[in-house]
Amino acid sequence: MIVIARSEVFGNLKRPAVPFAHEKHTEALRKEGCTVCHEDHGGKLVLDFVSTDASAQAQMGAYHDRCIGCHKQRAATGAVAGPQACGDCHVTGVMWLNSHRQAGLDLLLHKHHVDAFGGDKGCDTCHRAKDPKASRLVYEMSPDLTGLPLGQAAHKACVGCHYERIARHETAGPLTCAECHDKHALPDRLDEPENLPDGYRLLRGQKDTEVIDVGELARMAGVTFDHKLHEGVVSSCRACHHDSLQTCDTCHTVAGQAQGGGVKLATAYHEPFSQESCVGCHRARMQSSPCAGCHGNDIVKTISSKTSCPVCHHRGERPPVHPDISGFPSGAITIENEYTGVLADRYGPASLDHGKHITRLRELLNENGGNLLAEQFHGDRQFVCMECHHHSPPIQEGTKPPRCVSCHPQQPDPEQPESPASPAAYHERCEGCHQRLNIKKDGHALGCKDCHLRSKGEI
Repeated sequence: MIVIARSEVFGNLKRPAVPFAHEKHTEALRKEGCTVCHEDHGGKLVLDFVSTDASAQAQMGAYHDRCIGCHKQRAATGAVAGPQACGDCHVTGVMWLNSHRQAGLDLLLHKHHVDAFGGDKGCDTCHRAKDPKASRLVYEMSPDLTGLPLGQAAHKACVGCHYERIARHETAGPLTCAECHDKHALPDRLDEPENLPDGYRLLRGQKDTEVIDVGELARMAGVTFDHKLHEGVVSSCRACHHDSLQTCDTCHTVAGQAQGGGVKLATAYHEPFSQESCVGCHRARMQSSPCAGCHGNDIVKTISSKTSCPVCHHRGERPPVHPDISGFPSGAITIENEYTGVLADRYGPASLDHGKHITRLRELLNENGGNLLAEQFHGDRQFVCMECHHHSPPIQEGTKPPRCVSCHPQQPDPEQPESPASPAAYHERCEGCHQRLNIKKDGHALGCKDCHLRSKGEI
């Protein structure tokens, strides 16, 4: 779905924007091909549907003449046709959104293009210049792309190339929207780091590992950044280098500058709600399974500066740490709750398989197939236990954390409204975690009887 608004041309619209189902038209006109709507000039596909050099009135007339004219012509021949009345395109009271997902060259597709063009010798097909200060390729836009918006330039370059190769009966990439924006949509990041095979890394003189340091102004040690490892986590370089393949401090200075949108360097690294920052990326991973079971409750509150900052702010290699979480109950623990009224007849005590939960935590923190972020940020056994046994004092060797009823009474205490009664506390922690992780049993979401033993009545 492409929304035709063109506010830069038409200004404030007098009628609602028009939703254009591009893929639907592509399927209906597959035999006729792209040139039914897009002109062919000397073997090159003109992706602009109407001339962008014409006046606003002329462009509006072109849309009406070409779209409605085609619909009327098809309807006259008995073929399936689109709407012909104003209100059928300009629909009042509906907000349309573009449905495409961001597409582009990830490392796999880039390697595919390198192979298709004959290896390193074919790089100049896209890279038309070399960096005069280094022996590396850079992308230089051709004159027909200069000044165009990124999306328009990318379509003209990539789809245009595919069209020309197909016309020459050569192997080529897709022409339809879905084949790029669905099949090859760029994920923000990969589920787990991958060791990139030779030929997949985009080598631009970057070091495998380097220290990020802002100099004397820094109050903490520099960050040892494993660049090679992160290349195997993101789908493309622009996941971090969102505007250009320059170092962060090129645009984001300590004091902030217009080139970086006023975003200071410290903010660029630490903004928790940005997909490009280090902390923001880590935070997003905390919201995905299986981390969301604990961290999905309150992401920002679970980030402790005293314990998490040194994980990154250190010099030299920091080997993965594996907290000792042995010596805890490995069997089932019965959780007694005092219910009143009808609940007392329906629900008996719940059973917590403590050992099963500990085993799952060990899997997440294990160096063989474990979660890398979990390994680095959960070096203290206190971290492993604190999501359930929250607000507890540090658990020393040979000691046990306090029971939940130590802080959460069986019945609500009017004098302590901030501390829910134990039934509510158990449900918020246990049931909340199960819901965030979408835990199921026999294909169904967990219900009351999956945790509670039956008591007097039937559930």
